[in-house]
Amino acid sequence: MGKSKKNGSKKIDWDRIQLRSRRRVTGGVVSHEHPAWAPDGRHLAFYAGVYGAIDIVVTDRRGRFAAVVADGPGNKTQACWHPDGHRIAYRWQQGNDKPWEIWEVEVLGGPSTAKKLLGDGKHSFKHPSYSPDGRFVAYFSDEGSPANFHLFLLDVITQARRQLTFDAHRNDCHPSWSADGLELAFHAYEGSENATESNIYTLLVDSGQVEKVSPGGHLDKHPFFVDGRFLVFHREDPEGDRGIVLHDRVTGREKVLTDLDENCKHPHPFVTRRRNVRLAYATKERGDELEGEDKRYDIVVARLDGLRVAKPKKRAHSEDEVARGDADETLPPTAEGGASA
Repeated sequence: MGKSKKNGSKKIDWDRIQLRSRRRVTGGVVSHEHPAWAPDGRHLAFYAGVYGAIDIVVTDRRGRFAAVVADGPGNKTQACWHPDGHRIAYRWQQGNDKPWEIWEVEVLGGPSTAKKLLGDGKHSFKHPSYSPDGRFVAYFSDEGSPANFHLFLLDVITQARRQLTFDAHRNDCHPSWSADGLELAFHAYEGSENATESNIYTLLVDSGQVEKVSPGGHLDKHPFFVDGRFLVFHREDPEGDRGIVLHDRVTGREKVLTDLDENCKHPHPFVTRRRNVRLAYATKERGDELEGEDKRYDIVVARLDGLRVAKPKKRAHSEDEVARGDADETLPPTAEGGASA
């Protein structure tokens, strides 16, 4: 590993950057949140349910062929695809008063193939994120520092664990990898997990160097790299409404892609073979409810127009990764009603 490059388009027409062709892919009597694109862009994983009974669901990108891949008691959330496209890691709280654990499941094998990666019955282990080569899982935990969360790295081959962040005045959460495998983005609550401010940071994995990205004064959460230059995350206002933000690491410029009153969160980007960007996210935007349906969070996919990103300078690949085509450039209409869970 080495120093990451903030590569990306040099000339940005910010007026042209906007979400288009939004399509709802879920619907039903429960909320659907935290979508994650499969590595080939053909499927989505997300969680669905009510607190105390939340499962991991996979559909195709049109919202069809819904399959529960992780079920059982308690809450299963924050799915992350392995780069081979065959496995999903997630966090599991087996009772509302239990600590969180990290599990992995075979997508085609379903719930019977689930196995625990991290958990000791005492500390919480949350939000797994596979490295681009599949060798490591980044996560956050309060192991060794009760009520104070830090980032860690699990070597899935040797099972060795390494703590990455140590700031006692931050609660570091939600790590996600850059495509070159050199950096992690994360959000941190300033002071405590229930703080009134959280910011986006990046971390060079080898050196441990941390850089604050967001301007401060907000609740900024759940960042993902679009490429080396751009990050996407959601911003929450004091009333709890949320909007999706695109951030340029080179200039510091930002654009809010969705109105706060649409209450959008958990954006996850997918970059196509032609270097165009698709976003999946959860929203309570009104106007597309089914008859008699209460408004809950649903998954939407959209095209991010006006932004074509550069290829990463370096990318690690898993040894068993096979050649496969990227998803189509177009977003076909969703099946009527979308997935339901």
